[in-house]
Amino acid sequence: MFSCRIALVIAFFVAAAIPCSPFSPSASPRNKLKRVSSSSSLFSAKFLNPGDSIAVFGASGGVGQLICGKLANAGFKVVACTRDTAKTQESFRGKGGDISFAKIDLISANEREISDVITACQGVVIATGTTAFPTTKWRGGNTPIQIDLEATKKILSAIHRINRELDESDEGRVKKVLLLTSIGTQRREQFPFLVLNLFKVLDCKRAAEEALVEASENDKFTHVIVRPGRLIGGPWTNYDLARLFKIENQGGEGVEMEVGDGLVGDASRDRVAQVCFAALASPVCSNVDFSVVDDDKRRMDEDEMGASFGKMVGLEV
Repeated sequence: MFSCRIALVIAFFVAAAIPCSPFSPSASPRNKLKRVSSSSSLFSAKFLNPGDSIAVFGASGGVGQLICGKLANAGFKVVACTRDTAKTQESFRGKGGDISFAKIDLISANEREISDVITACQGVVIATGTTAFPTTKWRGGNTPIQIDLEATKKILSAIHRINRELDESDEGRVKKVLLLTSIGTQRREQFPFLVLNLFKVLDCKRAAEEALVEASENDKFTHVIVRPGRLIGGPWTNYDLARLFKIENQGGEGVEMEVGDGLVGDASRDRVAQVCFAALASPVCSNVDFSVVDDDKRRMDEDEMGASFGKMVGLEV
């Protein structure tokens, strides 16, 4: 309990610093991800359409729940992947949409068990995560290295297992993967992220990003990496300062998005989920990594968000 309190104190100072960090948001990160060409995939059979199946890992988390709901409401078939299916089912009771539930523990599961869950899914969302500092959430091996890195690598291995057996035009292939990480993965040696990374959470998320880009190229699927700012607003499913003090958004809907890892600030879970949904559904949001934070001065409708995705991949829209 004492260690949890220490972790919360450290997290408080980190969280307080992030929105007002003094370094320039436009500064180019030192460690850029290898870019996979988008031109070969933008106008191919790799789009996701309503009726396609999308597996969501981390479906019991705040952002994961919201992504599942938005996908289901838009006509996608959602496979909510979680360790506690009963609890997750209760979260979706009465909300409608085509959502099935798959019980999977990514710490103990092997590649075959994960591939069984995502077989016949055209899309995969990886929205797993744990606390950055040691808390009771870490019990049972629920640490950053196991959840943020090793679990992601297992999912990618399972996708490889499926895609290697199928032709690129086969509808049973995984066509698109979205990974939710965090701002700071490319600024781990800068304040305040060096404090947030004391227990290597950003190192693990960064390694997961790199693993996804490599797998995307090798296994012929498109990828999207979304780096939100400090998550605020419900659903409250994690033990952090935003939950402790019930830090909500201010009721707006605007976001700022920027390629790479240059933004700072808070990110409402509902807005992050909307961006993730739009990125999955967009035919042009392909092989790109970007950060996102709240910005009530930049409310985007569906067309404006699509145009932003187009600019990210170098299209004139």
